[in-house]
Amino acid sequence: MTGGDDDLTDFRRARLGDARRRWAFAAILVLALVLRLGYVAVTPDYRIVHDARDYDVHARSIASGHGFALLGPGPTRKTAFRPPAYPVLLAGVYSLGGHKWKDTHGRILPGRIANALVGTAVVALIGVLCMQLFDRRVALAPEGDCSTLSGASGKVHVTQWDCVLMLDPLPFSPGAGGVVAHLEYLGSTASGTTPCATHGLPGSGSSVGIKVPMLVQ
Repeated sequence: MTGGDDDLTDFRRARLGDARRRWAFAAILVLALVLRLGYVAVTPDYRIVHDARDYDVHARSIASGHGFALLGPGPTRKTAFRPPAYPVLLAGVYSLGGHKWKDTHGRILPGRIANALVGTAVVALIGVLCMQLFDRRVALAPEGDCSTLSGASGKVHVTQWDCVLMLDPLPFSPGAGGVVAHLEYLGSTASGTTPCATHGLPGSGSSVGIKVPMLVQ
């Protein structure tokens, strides 16, 4: 790693890039919500059919205090075919309007708005997951003790592994000469506050090495 004014400029550019990505992420969420609410607005005659009908029946039954509706094919009509969380959420929305929403078509619009919000939340979760799994700028870098160098020996004892942020791509190296890397130090891999952190080490509790999930990744 090198230090200097150029590094500070690269650091500021990286921060600016991060801010732009956050704004882009927010813009995508706003667009996702606007598209969903726009579809709700242009389809005022929407009718509940197929899967939506089952969720609606379950939600109305839960909001009325009767639990999940009996929609199964068996003698008891009990079923776990539909995931339970969404009917419960929908029942909470219906309950906000009392009998006016539970027993009339007035429930459809609030339910669709709630569905639009859930869909936007799913978009946000997908974005967070992608950032966690596909961020190639976070890397591991060895930290060595150069005082151990003696004579012509080029071996350096690795004291620990650090979590770093690559501020720009590493240049190609033919294997000879130095390579200048602009890195932002994020912390030790042994810390619980860095993106590289996890629990456990490949060796014993006192060993120094790359974390197991980083090896798997």
